[in-house]
Amino acid sequence: MRVERYPYACINIDPGKVTGFSLLRVDEESRKPVLMAVGSVPYRAIDIYDQMSAWYYMARVGHGYAVDVVMEKFVARTGKPIETTALKVMGIAEAWWAKEGHKIDSKYVEHMPVQGKFMVTDDVLRAAGVHTPGHANRHINDATRHGIGHLMAQKHRGTAIACFGEPS
Repeated sequence: MRVERYPYACINIDPGKVTGFSLLRVDEESRKPVLMAVGSVPYRAIDIYDQMSAWYYMARVGHGYAVDVVMEKFVARTGKPIETTALKVMGIAEAWWAKEGHKIDSKYVEHMPVQGKFMVTDDVLRAAGVHTPGHANRHINDATRHGIGHLMAQKHRGTAIACFGEPS
């Protein structure tokens, strides 16, 4: 499956005590990813819901984009205490999607953590021009990482070129 729906955007979410958000769009001319908005929200259910609604509305209604929602899927790690806030954020996002998502031309996608960090490093985000500098923005970059990973998994050529250059 490939992202061939244009105009196209994706809301990317890194769930946790501080949830990172980014909104990527695919430029219609260059077909490369562009950051439309970034933010991080300390956990509060209404704030997570409202952030998703505002960006979805802006991209879908304001710009006419098909909008996917891409979220890191929480995975408990062996030997680490389980912090359940990410599960709560996932629940809010799923409830939001059930009520607000336009399922005809949009998708809700969960990415495993390793799909983001190993394939889409900070250097890859920088090469694509979608890295947000600063340690305080790590959750935003993790969210963006999932959006770029989503596009790469769909063999989106413009994203691959932005991240890794033209094939020789």
